[in-house]
Amino acid sequence: MLGLSTLLAATMAVGSGSASLPSHGDLEGDGVAETVELDPVPGQSAPRARVAITKRGVRTRTPWYPAWKLLVGDVDRDGKAEIVLALARTDRRDKRVRNRLYVYSWAGEGLVDRFRGSSFPRPFIDFALERSARDAGARVVLLALDLPTRSFRREVYRWMHFGFAREESVPLSCPHVFPDDPDRTMAPGLLEQCRINSTPETP
Repeated sequence: MLGLSTLLAATMAVGSGSASLPSHGDLEGDGVAETVELDPVPGQSAPRARVAITKRGVRTRTPWYPAWKLLVGDVDRDGKAEIVLALARTDRRDKRVRNRLYVYSWAGEGLVDRFRGSSFPRPFIDFALERSARDAGARVVLLALDLPTRSFRREVYRWMHFGFAREESVPLSCPHVFPDDPDRTMAPGLLEQCRINSTPETP
């Protein structure tokens, strides 16, 4: 059984895995999909990457972000894809460095804030986007940590105008040890290795 720090080190070192694979989506709603990916700084002990966006062969890079995973999906159900980043950073009200989820739209030349990293009820170490059968929007799925029981959970969130509301919380079995420092643990790709072991609970 691997430790989560070992998984992260391997993923960042080879530049592969869920954290760095390109995502594709129509960011501008014009029927042309952009390719979006992280352009990381190699050899860094902490995550640091630009967001690189390519459309019709033209590549644009943003300033640096403390980003360790990127996915693209229509989170707010407006017909345009958003860029969802997992960042390891502080915010205005919490000066601890911890994993936070940021949602951006694309304005052609730069990223526009949609959701700025407020903490979820439980810390998370991986995330995915999942298309809902109920509507056309993408749900955010977190690999969350239940600290009192030292257990993993799959938590599903739906965009609600100015933030996210939880729809589902399910206990998971994961093939890795529970992290000792949840605020500084990043495990891109681990969620897909976990398995549900219970019936979904009411939020």
